[in-house]
Amino acid sequence: MISLSDKHYLAIGRVTVESCTLDREVGEYLNRLGVPASARTMIGRKLALLSDFITSRGLAPAVNAEFVFLFDKIRSIIARRNALAHGVWVPDPNASFDETLAQHEGTDVRAVDIAVLADRLHDARKLLFLTLHAELPAATGTKAVPNELPVNLKRRLAQI
Repeated sequence: MISLSDKHYLAIGRVTVESCTLDREVGEYLNRLGVPASARTMIGRKLALLSDFITSRGLAPAVNAEFVFLFDKIRSIIARRNALAHGVWVPDPNASFDETLAQHEGTDVRAVDIAVLADRLHDARKLLFLTLHAELPAATGTKAVPNELPVNLKRRLAQI
């Protein structure tokens, strides 16, 4: 039996909150842009709808590249979140607990990386907001703009 520590459960909770917040925010962006999506639409489909909408806007190639980078990173993070939430925890008898893996559909998440995953989800949410705010401000409405440089968020996301 694998016994997660309170530290790991707290980190899993942070991943859950960040994931649910991302899901809600993407739904809000779609709604503001007039793209129909039910609240029950899965996050992957919402991201695809948002990506398709952005691609159809005819934005500059450099801007499109920023969105492609961001959506690729978000999809990677979501795959890791799915491993964490839906995977099977597998102990490695030759390693410490932090090397224990959650495995799901070909994606592994080490226990030691759970908190980092929550942080990257948070970074992705901020960068998505900032990028939309700069390029499609109607999507973000009147929400307060995070006080973080996009370059710092992108640098951290590049490590995923």
